[in-house]
Amino acid sequence: MSNLVSVLAALLIAHALGDFLLQRRSMIEAKRQRRVTAYLEHGLLHLGALTLAWWLFVRMPMLQSQVLIAFAIIVVTHLVIDWIKETTKPGGGPWIGPGPFMLDQLAHLSIIVGLTYWLAGSPRLWSMLSYNWELYAPVAGIVLMGYLFVIFGVGYLNASLLPKMVPTPVREDAQSNGLDNAGLYIGWLERFLLLTAVLMQSPAALGLIVAAKSIFRFDDIRQGRATTEYFLIGTLLSVSQAVLGGLLIMFLFRQVL
Repeated sequence: MSNLVSVLAALLIAHALGDFLLQRRSMIEAKRQRRVTAYLEHGLLHLGALTLAWWLFVRMPMLQSQVLIAFAIIVVTHLVIDWIKETTKPGGGPWIGPGPFMLDQLAHLSIIVGLTYWLAGSPRLWSMLSYNWELYAPVAGIVLMGYLFVIFGVGYLNASLLPKMVPTPVREDAQSNGLDNAGLYIGWLERFLLLTAVLMQSPAALGLIVAAKSIFRFDDIRQGRATTEYFLIGTLLSVSQAVLGGLLIMFLFRQVL
């Protein structure tokens, strides 16, 4: 199992180095222009990162055929996936946006996970995963349910509560000159962080999140008492809901563990 973890860690570190830290903007643009030299440079960077990460974190000898084949598969498939992403959009040009980026990374990571299993050779892996899933599935279900309700379900509740509690002119003034749907996304992220702080039983993190939001919204709060009260109502609603959701999740934990 330790060998499996060390191999996976090494391959993921190499991927992060080659795809994010070492990849320059000029290289990305050159790849979009289908310059072969850019792809060769990107492949060499990945190979170098793989060599370094393997040497640092894995005790398995590097110069054996299985490892060399795995390195070749990772580099070649990585370049092929990048070529497809950068050159196959209908009408020409690269695929740009969170969706293509996530699909691109999912393809890379799937190959890495498959090769990790092949290199580490743990025949008990799937039985171990199955056993652990059966053991922790109730906990995972409770956590998923809690996050879904606190982040998204509560958002619909707040959307119906706030209009009744705060006059329309005040809401419009507090939300003026902002990005479309920014408040919705801020609410999602805020409740995610608050609920995580509650589950970690970290009141300091809870206070830091609220303080950080107050600092970023300081100019809005200074606009007047009505705007300040609107901000406080929304923030305290989110805090209360995250705390109650966290307490409910921890109560359910005690029932299944």
